[in-house]
Amino acid sequence: MVLILPPVETTPVLLMRFTKLAPPDLILFVKQRLSEEDIVVVCEENDNNSEVILGLSTKQHMLEMEAEHIKLVKPSTPDLTYMPKALQSIDTFFVMESYSQKTRKDYLNGCKSMKVDHSFSAYDTEELFSSSDRVNIIWSLLESLRLQKRTDSQVGRGRFFANNLIKRLEKLGVFDDTSISSRFLGVNSVKSEVDMCSKYLLQVLKEGNLVDLVAPVHLSYVRDKLCAECLNPMTTTPLQGMRDYYGEDVTYYFAWMKFYTNALFVPGLSGILVWSYNRVTNETVDDSIIVPFHSLTTFFWSVFFVRFWKREQNRLAYDWGTYSSTGYEKNFFSKRPEFTGTLKKSNVTGELEIQYPTTKRLVHYFVSGLVTFILLCGAFFMMILSLNLQGYVHCKHNPGRWGAKGPETSH
Repeated sequence: MVLILPPVETTPVLLMRFTKLAPPDLILFVKQRLSEEDIVVVCEENDNNSEVILGLSTKQHMLEMEAEHIKLVKPSTPDLTYMPKALQSIDTFFVMESYSQKTRKDYLNGCKSMKVDHSFSAYDTEELFSSSDRVNIIWSLLESLRLQKRTDSQVGRGRFFANNLIKRLEKLGVFDDTSISSRFLGVNSVKSEVDMCSKYLLQVLKEGNLVDLVAPVHLSYVRDKLCAECLNPMTTTPLQGMRDYYGEDVTYYFAWMKFYTNALFVPGLSGILVWSYNRVTNETVDDSIIVPFHSLTTFFWSVFFVRFWKREQNRLAYDWGTYSSTGYEKNFFSKRPEFTGTLKKSNVTGELEIQYPTTKRLVHYFVSGLVTFILLCGAFFMMILSLNLQGYVHCKHNPGRWGAKGPETSH
């Protein structure tokens, strides 16, 4: 059962902290701009350094509008009436797709459609948005907030409107006595002054050293429950709960550490067996006959580990809505810049993609294999030479030369 979040309208989601340089009139101006874009100031406090802190949130309908705008990926349970009969029999059928208000009912109770433990996840009463979803949505609203809300009637009198805004911000202490155009835009023109109205509010506040912190607000009952579960040695790491609270960027690190720690069982067990065998037979690493098998086991483990982690990474990316399958990213980010070939239709996806000729690939395989074989022969030769020299010099391996008592040492 998921944890229930308090209503978003009454709970601060982000904190914005102003520095001592921010005058009260400027803070009032920022609060007015926030209210114009339906960003609610839930609370306001002054810390010990006389710095003003605003607790920001928004309304539920704004959450849903912005979620659709940023294409937030959520689990959806679509209508199975028009699906094949094989899919209609699946009780927990869901797909990951961008949120849309038109099909809002398909995203409700999305946690129940996923075969994942949500005992440590925090969602709203409809199980629509998690705490990390709220943070991402309101952060997007805040970052897209411009200095001034422009209407159609203001567009025609751009220079007058820009000059009034610049003068107002200079009175509030945002800018010094230097020209706003040359200071922030690098040019001095009517177009630059009009473009000033389109600058983002948060960007200007940070450049003017008027805001030094914008951070999410912790929910103590969710955080403490996650921490207790992570520190419990008898349970596994609640990855889904961490993702729903801290977001994907943080949780991917813990997912990697969990997968890596579990995978170390194979080389660890192999190492314990080798150590136990050497203890029983009184052999060392240099003369043990099973050490090469341990090295071979570690080699194959490392190969399979990378493959299995790639599969686990793709699974998590799909479950968490971070798996991107757009044509631009597939064609641009998934290939090396040096990759060349001919444009052909893929037998798997049916899409046109650049493919390298098989004959040329086999030639490269043969050449690289030949070079690798020659280098390995050189390495084996040096290893055998080193072992023979060790047997020639070491008294234990060459009693005929050194005698049973070894070389005599002078005092």
